[in-house]
Amino acid sequence: MVRQFRLYQINLYLLQQKRALLKNYCINISRYFFLILFLGLFASNTFFEHSHICDGNILVHSHPFKPDRNGNPVHGHTDSGYLLINLINNFIVTLGLAIALTSIILFFYLEIIARTENINISRIKIAIFFLRGPPRTMFI
Repeated sequence: MVRQFRLYQINLYLLQQKRALLKNYCINISRYFFLILFLGLFASNTFFEHSHICDGNILVHSHPFKPDRNGNPVHGHTDSGYLLINLINNFIVTLGLAIALTSIILFFYLEIIARTENINISRIKIAIFFLRGPPRTMFI
């Protein structure tokens, strides 16, 4: 019986170690993935930004394109293409902001939990319970 319990403890320990290694592996991969994604978006916005005139409106967006001698794009888009590019850009910006805000909120939430985890609440309750009440006023 004791031996089975010991084997259970060893298996549980190994499972926890395996999860920790997998978590570290995923974190390392995601670091490089998001770094490459950010650099790609930054390079695209920096080097390939251009504008088109459509229905009297100037539409500015960025994606890789082959320029002519003056640096103007040699391509065009349909109206639905402009809409699609706008939707994709808005989605990427909104998703990035949502991930950033969620990460910040989660970080602070976990920090608060980690700091308050070691507080002994029973002492606080006892200290509050034994506080003296306000003085009684006497009317003569």
